[in-house]
Amino acid sequence: MIFKAGLVLNPTAGSIYSLIPKIAIAFSMLFSAEAITAFADAHYNVHKYDSGTRTVSMLQTLEGESRTKEIAVMLAGPQYTEISLSDARAVMQKAEVWKQAYHKVS
Repeated sequence: MIFKAGLVLNPTAGSIYSLIPKIAIAFSMLFSAEAITAFADAHYNVHKYDSGTRTVSMLQTLEGESRTKEIAVMLAGPQYTEISLSDARAVMQKAEVWKQAYHKVS
């Protein structure tokens, strides 16, 4: 049940973050939900390619605009738009506000 900009998942993402803040990234990898991803403390992109007889995996840390674009892709598909970028920024801002409020309480 995913609605535009993760409106339904925001409470779930907040609960996950409050229970296990350092493992939020694992949930984003499992569920690929942009709201949960926005709560993660780190965001990575994994690239795999064949190199002869081996498969090579590359791990790229996503920060700043590259992280925003990745969440926009989750919202809109491979061809993200200005609207999905705006939605991604909104989801990330809501997650950050919630995280700051949670840390003040705990």
